[in-house]
Amino acid sequence: MTCPECAEDVPVSSTECPECGESLVRHMPPEHLKAVLDEQMAAIDKHLASDAAVAGDRRLRGGVLTAKGIVALVLTLASLGMMVAGFGGYVRGDDGDALAGFGVMIFLPSVIAAIVALVNDLGTAFIQTAGNPARAYRRYFTAIQTNRTGRAYAALTPKARKSGRAEAVEFNTIPGVVKPGGFSITSLASFKEYWQHLFRKPGYSRAVRLQRVRKVEAKGRDLAMLEVNMTFHSTSYWALLLLPLGLLPVLLMQKTEKKTINKLMIRRSKKWFVAESEFEGRLDRVSL
Repeated sequence: MTCPECAEDVPVSSTECPECGESLVRHMPPEHLKAVLDEQMAAIDKHLASDAAVAGDRRLRGGVLTAKGIVALVLTLASLGMMVAGFGGYVRGDDGDALAGFGVMIFLPSVIAAIVALVNDLGTAFIQTAGNPARAYRRYFTAIQTNRTGRAYAALTPKARKSGRAEAVEFNTIPGVVKPGGFSITSLASFKEYWQHLFRKPGYSRAVRLQRVRKVEAKGRDLAMLEVNMTFHSTSYWALLLLPLGLLPVLLMQKTEKKTINKLMIRRSKKWFVAESEFEGRLDRVSL
């Protein structure tokens, strides 16, 4: 295969020219694309056949409940215990009233935190066994967004876990993050660092909302291309100082940008894998 940019010969399974860095996926003939996808699926099959690799994925995912969920449940039970002890007369006098009052005060926040944590824990614990690729990607994205990054990393293909150079996401209307030397995804830590630049910007409060996720292309039962729509909201911390004046001034200073990307999902042994660890990688731009 020849690179259309520098005319150098490159391996058939390459998605990027090693000489000039040109992305080759848009120029890839069908037989070359098949070779790339076959290589991806062979790597997944080898990974799933390895007891050590499967055990490593299990450690990345952890138990069904994360530390956040356990702490929230403990606080909820503790607040219930305080109310029972105070209102039930097990602790008498002013101490009982104070204990019951403190239990009432922390009960509602702890219940809300427990519900949110449990919903996210249960959803992100079963990313790959979701019934369809769109639901699997939603769970994957939630895992990244809620700092359950190990679970998202375990849902990547083996090649995506060490994909190397990753481009920062560019924005038109909201402030972006520029890292000198760029990003490189080679481990769980670097994967987490890459995704943090989407959700965090020093001096700004940023919210990302995943909206519609739908399958737009498929090849058999094992390959699916998704179209993902999301909205980014960015608000300067200085703007938040206007909150005492009402919500409207803050909303007027808030900047919003919508993004639409494609994501390739690969299914092997009834498990969905995310083909690219970036926001939108090279294989996400192919046509099946």
